[in-house]
Amino acid sequence: MNSLTYVNLDQIPTRELIALLNSQRVRKHLVSHDLFDETSISAWVADKCREDSKIKCIVRAIKVDHEFAGWCAIQPLDDQYEIALVLGEHYWGIGITVFKDMVAWGIELGHETLIFNLMSSRPKYKFLNEIATNISECEIMNHAFTQYEIKLRNIKI
Repeated sequence: MNSLTYVNLDQIPTRELIALLNSQRVRKHLVSHDLFDETSISAWVADKCREDSKIKCIVRAIKVDHEFAGWCAIQPLDDQYEIALVLGEHYWGIGITVFKDMVAWGIELGHETLIFNLMSSRPKYKFLNEIATNISECEIMNHAFTQYEIKLRNIKI
């Protein structure tokens, strides 16, 4: 990996977004959703752009060496804010780097705490266990998740 950059989600061609979000390997770790097409992906991007315009929120596409690798966000979830991170399978190794950037964004945006929900299909990560102040199991949209509560004030990553 030579360069990691973040751009607005609407700068990514729809065919690349569709390929990522319809990938069976990626979908295994996401809540169930219909396969995207040109119409539904446009609506999804518009929704994410609205999220990006909200106070304390950010939504970005991730590029590695100028290639689309995934997307990430700090977005509202009920009365909290969560970290969302979706990477194409060829980029799964950069997750910790992106996560650290997102924690820095969270601090800049004035968050004290962020939630990171990982579907139960994902392995447990020692890294998250070490920085989380609370770890619990929860259900979101009829899927089991491990929820990591991360207080940003004294985080060392």
